[in-house]
Amino acid sequence: MKTVKKIEKNGRNTWLAGLGSYDAGRDVAAEKLDQLVEGTGSTLDSLVSRGQLVEADLKKRLQPPAWLEQRLAAIRASLNPGQQQLEQATDKLNQALNTLEALVKNVEQEQKKAEQAKKTAAAKSAASKSASASTGTSSAKKTTSTASTSKSQSSGNTRSSASSKGSGTQRKTTTRRSSASGTKSASTASKRGSNS
Repeated sequence: MKTVKKIEKNGRNTWLAGLGSYDAGRDVAAEKLDQLVEGTGSTLDSLVSRGQLVEADLKKRLQPPAWLEQRLAAIRASLNPGQQQLEQATDKLNQALNTLEALVKNVEQEQKKAEQAKKTAAAKSAASKSASASTGTSSAKKTTSTASTSKSQSSGNTRSSASSKGSGTQRKTTTRRSSASGTKSASTASKRGSNS
C-alpha cells in the first residue's frame, strides 16, 4: 500500500508541477506581451525613420539623368503627334464650357426674377382692381339703401293682408321689409320709372 500511496503522491506532484509551469508560462508570456506592446510605438517610429532614409537614397540612385528624360519626352512626342495641341484644345474647350454653364445659370436666375416680378405686378394689379371695385360697390349700396329708405318711409313699415279661414274671421299680419326686399322694390321702382 505504501507503493500505491507513493505512486498517488508522485502523480499528484506531477499534476501540480504541470499547473505551476502553466501558470509561470502564462505570467512570462503576459510580461513579454506587455513589453512588446510598450516597445511597439518606439520600434515602429524607428523603423519609419529608417525607411524614409532608405527611400531617399534609392530615389537618388535610381533617378534618371536629365538628358535621358529629355530623350524620353521627344520619343513620346513623336509617338503621339499633336498630343500637346490636343491637350491645349481640350483645356480651351473645358474653359468655354465652364463659361457657358455660368452664363446659362445667370440667364435662368434672371428669368426666375422676371417671373416673380410679373407675379408680383399681377397681384398688385388685381388688388388695386378689387379695391376700386369694392369702392364702387359700396357707393352703389349707399345709393340703393338711400332709395329704399325713402320708399319705405312713403309706403309705411307695415302691410296688412287679409285671409279668411273657415269661420269668416279676418286676421291682420304685420311684416317688416328686409333690406333685400327694399333693394328689390327700389330696383323695380327705378325700372318702372324708366319704362314710363
